[in-house]
This record gives sequence, C-alpha cells and structure tokens, in this order.
Amino acid sequence: MSRITFKTGKSHQECAAVWARKRLVDSGGRRFTHDGDQDGVLLADCVGLGKTWEALASAALVLYKLRRKVHPWHILVLCPANLVTKWEDELSAGSPFRRRLADWLHRVERTGDAASARRVAESLAEVLPIRRSAHVATRLNRGRFHPPAGTYIVSQSLITGRGHGLSALRREQWDLVIVDEAHSAIATRALKALSLVRKHSRKILLTATPFQLEPRQLNGMVQNILIRPQKILNRPEVAHYIDRVADVFENPNNAGPLPQATREAAQTLRRLATRQVPKRANRVYAALRLDGQLTRLGARLDELDDESMREILVSLQAAGETTRLRDFETEYFKKRLGLSAASKRTYVATRLRRLLSTGAGGHESPRRLALATWAEQAFRNDIEAALRHGRPRKTIVFTSWVGHAHHGEAAGLQERLQEAFQKAVAAVRKRNGQQWSHFCSEGKRRLERAGTGCNETVSAALRQLGDDEVTAVLAGKHLGFMHVAVRGIQERLASIDELRERLSGIQDRRSFEARAIRRRIRDAQRTMGCPADGRPPASVERYTGNERRSTRDRSASAFRDLGAPWVLVASNVGSEGIDLHTYTARIVHYDLEWNPAKMEQREGRGDRVGRRLRDALEIVYCLVPRTYDERMFHQLVARDRWHGVLLGKPALRLDDDAHDAPIVIRKRLERMRLDLAPRI
Repeated sequence: MSRITFKTGKSHQECAAVWARKRLVDSGGRRFTHDGDQDGVLLADCVGLGKTWEALASAALVLYKLRRKVHPWHILVLCPANLVTKWEDELSAGSPFRRRLADWLHRVERTGDAASARRVAESLAEVLPIRRSAHVATRLNRGRFHPPAGTYIVSQSLITGRGHGLSALRREQWDLVIVDEAHSAIATRALKALSLVRKHSRKILLTATPFQLEPRQLNGMVQNILIRPQKILNRPEVAHYIDRVADVFENPNNAGPLPQATREAAQTLRRLATRQVPKRANRVYAALRLDGQLTRLGARLDELDDESMREILVSLQAAGETTRLRDFETEYFKKRLGLSAASKRTYVATRLRRLLSTGAGGHESPRRLALATWAEQAFRNDIEAALRHGRPRKTIVFTSWVGHAHHGEAAGLQERLQEAFQKAVAAVRKRNGQQWSHFCSEGKRRLERAGTGCNETVSAALRQLGDDEVTAVLAGKHLGFMHVAVRGIQERLASIDELRERLSGIQDRRSFEARAIRRRIRDAQRTMGCPADGRPPASVERYTGNERRSTRDRSASAFRDLGAPWVLVASNVGSEGIDLHTYTARIVHYDLEWNPAKMEQREGRGDRVGRRLRDALEIVYCLVPRTYDERMFHQLVARDRWHGVLLGKPALRLDDDAHDAPIVIRKRLERMRLDLAPRI
C-alpha cells in the first residue's frame, strides 16, 4: 500500500480518504461480486464530520494514484444550487483546504511523484463554478466546446437541462465525479444523465442520511457506484438484517438480528460505504416554556423514557399555566375541531403545526411571544460572555414556515428577534456605562487605523465592521478580536488578488475560464463589501428561499465571521450543506419536523468540525403545552432512538405521523447499529 496520505488534521477524515483510494484504485480493492465491478464509493459520515474534506482528500489520493503522465484532470462536483458557493469557498485560494493541499504537495514532492502531485493540485485549484446555463454558453471551438481541465462545481439541476454547453459537460470524460447530497432525487437524475453519455467515471457520493432512506432510494444510490447494477439490499445477508430490524420496529419484544447477522451485513455494505459516528455529541437540550424560561432535557434525547417524557410535558404545562393565552387556545381548538370534522381530512397535522407557529384568529402564537421573552435574556448573556472572553456567541433559529418575503412568518420572527437583540444591547450598555462607550470608540479607531493604507475594499469592510456597535465594543476591548477580524478580511482579499492575477494571464477575455474567474471575483467581493442596496448586515438576518442567492451567501459568510449578524433566521433551505458553525452557541427549533434526520441536519449546521466555542452547543425546542406540539415532541424523541440504525423497510414509516414509533432501549439499538467505519 502506498504511504502517501492526505493530512487534514482529523484522523477520521484521513482514514476515509485512504479507504476511498483503496476501493477505487488499489489492485484487489475493487472486488464486490466480480473483479473491478465497483467504480464509486459512498461517504456517509454523520452530519458535521467533514464529508466535504473527506471527498476532496479522497480525490487528491485517487487521482495521484492513477498517475496520468501529461494532462491535468477533469473533476466534476455535482451539488444542490445553494451549495455551489460552499464548495467554491472550500477550494478558493487561502482556504484551509487549499493550505492542506499545499502541505500535501510539498510532502509528495519530497517522497513521491512530484509531477503527478502537481497536476492533481493544479486541477483542484482551478475552480470553475457553474450555477446557470448561461455560464457555459460560449463560442464554438471547431464545432464543439471542450471544457478545460479543472474542478467544475455544477448545480445538479443543470446537468439534466438542454444547451450546447450543458451537452458538453455531460459528454466530457470526467476523471472523477463527486456528488453531494447524493440521496436526493435530483442527484439521481443528474447521474443518470451523465451515464447515458459517459459511463464508469469514478464517483464519490456524499450523504449524511443513508439509513433514513427507503429501499428504492438506497438501492438506486448504490447502483450509481456499481458497474454491474444490482440491488444491494436484496443480498441475503443484508435482507436478513433488515427483516430482523423491522421485526423490532413492529414489536420491541421481538428478538432482532443476532450479532453475527449484523456483522455480515456490515461487512457487505462496508465494501461500498463508510459511515463514522462520533462517540458523543457535544450538545445539550432544553425546552422553552411559555414563561420564557428553559427546562433542561439532558445531553441526549434518546436517553429519555416514557416516564421522563411525561414528567417533562407535565412540567411544561405547569410552568406555562400563568402565561396561557386563552384567546389563542380557544381559536386553536376551534380550528382543530373544524379540521377533524371536515370531509377532506388532508394535511391536518401540517395545518395545526402552522397555526402553532403563526397564530390563530388574529392572536399571536404563544410560541413566538415566549421566544421573544427568552431571547432578550439569552442575547444579553451572550453579549456579556463575549465581552469577557472576546469570542462572539451566535444563534440560529430554524423555522419550517417562511411565507411572504416582507410580512410572512420568517419576517415576523426576524422583527421580534431584532427587537429583543436591541433591548439586550441597551441593557448591557446601561450596565457597563462609560466603559461601553470607551470600548466602542476605541474599537472604531482601531478598525479605522487597521484600514489605513490598505486596499479600499479592505478599508470599507473594516469600516462596516465598526458600524456595528457590539463588534466595535469587542474590537475595542479585545485586541485579539480585531486581529482575527482583520486577518479574515485580508485572506479574502488575497484570494481575490490571486484570481485577478490568473485573469490577467488569460489572453481571451471572453473565454470560458475568464468568465468563470470574473464570476468568482464578483462573488468574493460581495462577501466583503455592502450588498447592492447599500445596507450593511443587520443584527438579525434571514437565510430563506425568499432572499437572492448573493444575499443569502453574504449573510452566511458574515454569520461565520466575527461581526454581525448575531442571529440568523433560517428555513429548510439553510438546514443542509452550509457551514454556520464557527461561533454558533445555540440552535433554536422554532417548530419541529417529523423525521429526526431533518432535525439532525439542522443541528449539524452548528455541531461541526471547526467550531471555535468550547462549551456544548445548546439545542432549544419551542413547545406549546396541551397542543399538537406534545405529540410531535414525543414522536420525535421516540424516533430519534432509531436514527442511524434504521435501514430499508422501517424507514418508510418515519414520515408517517399516524404511526407511533416504539420506545426501544438505546443500548439495544446500539447493538443493532451497522459498523461501517473504514477498514484500512
């Protein structure tokens, strides 16, 4: 086995990369039922463990081992449209991965094939994002457009479209294809469109929810990485394991799979997929009461039993007794009775959930009022903690309901939280008196001095940081805070300068490469300067489908940095793929989802590798006692026990709100879990 590895700083990522290289390149490694019938792997680590880095490290090792003698590589990354920017950021100049790539290249130049390693590094550094069909429309080159070498980051929905450039992308002989969120239907269609033209490209598929899929989905995903398609879940050892797990799901008193059966199923699946599970989650859970206080739930929800659940619900009812909104309850139960008596009883649960989130009969939801009451105190504590330690503490509030762009549910939440944050700032300002004013003035002077003599873009970005009162105070009190902020802006500027240098070396300014680099420069500048409307980031921003992509990207980028925004109201658009973890202190589930996989995706935005806060991530559930929220919460906790264990048949029932998930002892479920950790 080659000793060339890719150091990411995380052992589990390095193991996954070596495992992928062995499965895709090393002799004897690609055996499933016949020699050489596997041309892809599935990276299925839990949310937040860094599958993006695993895929990129795997790509470097795989392409290096293939040892092409002359030409660079063609790499295709297929991802949802809202993740194109994330992949672009991971591969941009000055990014952490690019630094790791440079270190890898330096080591290989000393001990291995330097020319091959340089071709790999050049291919990964040549980033070509494609979001719209117009991005690949170009002049014909002798009747046919040939994409130049590099890493193409393409929205999955584009590959199935029509157009000269899109046809060229499908027709290209890609050396490696990386597919993010590979469990989605659009990803399957995109891979099918590619396979109709070119087959057997090496593939790396990414998904964090392999066990929440129905058999048809998982079989379909596996078929994308096998040269000889077959239904993996129909293999005897895997089918037997699924049947025994399904027995336990139907009746917890059933025996379930024997340890030997579990090991055999894992051994079969481990040839195609790897899944690593953290030993413990760095999270604590709480439920928000109607009086604006929290009831602690413990470090693991799946440790709750029926009795504990009843005690929690009773305590929430008792705590909210004095703050019950009788008018809202009257309207809510009228609506509930009307829905239950309607001739078409469709989407009853969805309508009840929305009533609890938005209000009923002109009465505001008690959930929103409780959130506003709690948020003021929570934000005050966060600001005071940041003053003591010099690190910001930020909050993400997830909601399933967005509504109208200006006066819908998400906009209403933003307005409430903005008001709470302003009150918190006023309270901390009053408490600190003259010190607050001194630090604020000093911070603005420091940021202004740091921008003196710098590029105008850097100066504008630093002035914008100083315009936020809390950021200015932190920069005035903590010199290290200011240095980190300035360094971040300078690194982004260095990335832009590198792109401009590359652009200057391209003679044909209308070429595909030139236009791609200009798009990347514009995207990078938007993350540093003010948006088109000239408005700097507010204390509370939104990340929903109602905002333009550039606005969403800028909000997410600013949220990862030191300054504003301090709170982000996000819809399900922001629950998958994007990184928001750097300074996230808590995640608030304003409403609940039936499937624990969706809740895990939300929490994974904050509980990720690279989080800079040392304390546990706080997860807050907003519940209205005596309503449909109680059943939703009970079902969520019960199903969470199966999260990461279910495979195949039982997963179909996770989204069925009429089927109560059984309560099974967590230790028993752990014994049934498939161990798919890589064997290297």
